[in-house]
Amino acid sequence: MQPLQLSLKYIGPHKNTNIDFTILDDFFLIYGETGAGKTFIFDSIIHSIYGEPKKETYEERDKSLVSVNKPDNEVPSIEFTFSLGKAIYKVFRTLPYQKSTKKTKENATASLHIFNAQQNSFEQIENEVDSINEKLQKLIGLTKEEFKKIVILP
Repeated sequence: MQPLQLSLKYIGPHKNTNIDFTILDDFFLIYGETGAGKTFIFDSIIHSIYGEPKKETYEERDKSLVSVNKPDNEVPSIEFTFSLGKAIYKVFRTLPYQKSTKKTKENATASLHIFNAQQNSFEQIENEVDSINEKLQKLIGLTKEEFKKIVILP
């Protein structure tokens, strides 16, 4: 799996962040001040694939990747595009959140897309959260725990 793009909207300290991994060399470093949101980048990748964040971080206490500064009218989301073999996939997830003006919580949504080179566009292949979680785990070939140890930890 090779990451291509990551877009974060109201995730942790990221109001609207887009990372284009394609412009980086094969070896790169993610660095920044304490609290700048480095861990949220990795947690967002894990959440986009497995539907939940890496638990050993701040989210274990907060139970959420959603920014505390998110305005009521904004929907927190993660969009992650990656290649796997010759295929290019894009997963889009909105995260559960509660509007301060409502007592009900907005549920998470998800969609999985594959790039169609003939039409030069992404086609949606799934839009059910649990099915996407299962399909991506099969595609990646690693459980969430294995992914954290083999891909994220190094």
